[in-house]
Amino acid sequence: MRTLATLIFCLSLQYLGGEVLLRPPLGRQWGEAPSGLLEWAGKVGLDVIVELPADEPDLQIFTFQEPGGGIPGEKWKTAKAIEARFFQDRLFELTIHFEFPGMAPDKVRQSFHRVKQEREKKLGQFRLNGRSQSVDDQFLTREEAFHYEPAPNVFLMMAYTSVEDQLRKTGEGRYSVVYHNGRVGPASRKEQPTP
Repeated sequence: MRTLATLIFCLSLQYLGGEVLLRPPLGRQWGEAPSGLLEWAGKVGLDVIVELPADEPDLQIFTFQEPGGGIPGEKWKTAKAIEARFFQDRLFELTIHFEFPGMAPDKVRQSFHRVKQEREKKLGQFRLNGRSQSVDDQFLTREEAFHYEPAPNVFLMMAYTSVEDQLRKTGEGRYSVVYHNGRVGPASRKEQPTP
């Protein structure tokens, strides 16, 4: 009997471990209702855009940003928006989108890799999802994505993209950090992270 109890305890730790290791930011909890984020948005004066896709009636997507774009606070000064996804009123994904107007794409990419390294120190090694580079009509597009998956269907993904006008020598870069718990989300989202 003691062996069975130990086995159940170990399996429950393994099951919950990914969720414990990878908590969503902003003091949120997996599975919580939208009301907590909506209350926070009201306190800090953010606009809220709500999407209710007709083809996925149980999905709700909330995008939060300042009226002029951005998120208040020193920690979030380069964040353009925060996107929260709920399935049947339960939080399963939270994405922070970062933009850097006027900054050279190479500098943005350096910032992206610095943030990735900081996360790796806390969580562990990230795996490469993909990396691509293409040129179309003098426009160079670069993309790369990495993820950390502490347990099946629970992951943190970082995705970078930039577009450079090679003729005019201008461009911009941006990246997103995605916290995802597929154990709370719809079955169609319970899959390996892709960029």
